[in-house]
Amino acid sequence: MSRTILLIGHPVSHSVSPVFQQAALNYYSLNVTYSAVDVLSNDLTHLVESLRNEEFVGANVTVPYKETVITLLNHLEAKSKLIGAVNTIENRSGVLIGHNTDAEGFVMALKNEKNFNAKDKKAVA
Repeated sequence: MSRTILLIGHPVSHSVSPVFQQAALNYYSLNVTYSAVDVLSNDLTHLVESLRNEEFVGANVTVPYKETVITLLNHLEAKSKLIGAVNTIENRSGVLIGHNTDAEGFVMALKNEKNFNAKDKKAVA
């Protein structure tokens, strides 16, 4: 059975994520399709509920819904709770789990590109 990962947000037509995500899925010979869905706010609840279906691996979440989706999920991992935003939804047998990889990616980029160590630093006082 082919499965699907969605990119949900508004707008998403400009996103290059479907191209590079699909290329990665294909490279690893995964039977998964990555698609962007432009979702209006009044359709968000219905779309997130549909992610519980076994055909969905989950979704990536972009603006403006990173905070809004939190109330629609069953569980938040620790980082997403701390940050107060979700950029990845995992469907684990119909249970939707929110993750946030934005902060980790940002810190990794600072370290790799500028040799900056964020340990014990504050981003906002």
